[in-house]
This record gives sequence, structure tokens and C-alpha cells, in this order.
Amino acid sequence: MTRKADNVTRTGVLIALLFLLVQAFLAATAGFADLHSIAAHKLLHEEKSSTTLMSREKLGRVIAMQENATRLSSLNADYQLDLALLYQSYPETPATTGERQAAQTAAEHARLAVVRRSAWARAWSEFALARFNHSGFDNQVQVALSKALLLGPWERGVVSQVAWLAMTAWGQLPWQQQEEMSAFFLSAMQDPGFRQIIHQSARRTGWSGFLKRLEKEHGAG
Repeated sequence: MTRKADNVTRTGVLIALLFLLVQAFLAATAGFADLHSIAAHKLLHEEKSSTTLMSREKLGRVIAMQENATRLSSLNADYQLDLALLYQSYPETPATTGERQAAQTAAEHARLAVVRRSAWARAWSEFALARFNHSGFDNQVQVALSKALLLGPWERGVVSQVAWLAMTAWGQLPWQQQEEMSAFFLSAMQDPGFRQIIHQSARRTGWSGFLKRLEKEHGAG
């Protein structure tokens, strides 16, 4: 009986030690991931402070650092979205194989960000934009637009992206989504700050005339 109790005790101790080792490994991995991500952000900040544009070579170094962080902590939604944004920042030049691949990779990491944190409005708006840049308007973009609007109607960055994308792809939006977006624009423009954001998006997309008619039809403006 005593021997059996000793075996149970040893088993319990081994399980506890194994649990502690796993926790220590996970903590160390997360720490190393943070170091890579911090280094990437530091280099990116230094380049943004410079008066010259970041070269593809330096951007590649930043991406490599962030990829290391993401590999070490793939469940981290922030790392996934940071990587998506970096891939989206490739210089806007005529499409090449490399740029198409960058757009595809950006869309995939943005998708992983919303999988990791499904209530994150910014991740949904970035996924909608990244997916649109790679594949054009499709069902995934449609869903991401609605999710972003549902989760972050008070977030200025989200509203700006949603407005621009909705206006750019207006003719492809289903009728119900057009109605949803129109109602949101009219409601949001009651706030001066959001009004400015929506009108800026309208000017960028050549949508100003349509927006004025929308306001006139509903007695706004």
C-alpha cells in the first residue's frame, strides 16, 4: 500500500515538474518573440524618422524580424497583424510577382489575426483591405467589412478604412450592405470628426457627389 502511494506521489511530482517545464518553455519562447518584435519596431521607427524612404532591403530586414516573432508565437494576433501591415507596405509600383506574393501574404496574416482575435475591429478592417488588394471584392471582403463596422463604429482608423473600401467597391456591394453603409455614413456624420473622415474618403474615391446626394435625400448636411 505504501509502495503504491509512493508511486502515485512520484507520478504527481513528475506531472507537476513537466507542467512547470512547459510553462517555462512557453514563457521563454514568448520572451524571445517579444525581443524580435521590439527590434523590428525599433528599426521601423528609426526609418520612419528618417527623411528618406525605406529601401526594400531594410523593409525585408524588418519583415524577417517580425516573421521570427510570429514563428515563435504564432497565436499572437498582434504579431500576425503587424506582419500583414509590413507586407502591405511594399512600394506601390506596377504589379510584379513579388508584389502579388506580398499582397497574398499580407491577406493571409491579416486573416490569421482575426482568427486569433475575432472581436478585434482593426484586424477585420485590415483583413478586408488586404484581401481586397489581393483578390478584389469577394465574400470574405464583404463579411470583413460588416464585422469591422459592427465591432468598431467608434474607431476612427476603422471607420476611415471601411468608408474608403465601401466607396471604392460600392457597385459590388450587395444591396443590403449598401443600405447598411449608407445608414452608417449618415449617422456617423452627425459627429464632426467622423464627418471629416467620411468626406475625406469620398474625395479620395471620387464619391463626393454621391455623398452629397445621399445627404440631401435624407435631409442631412
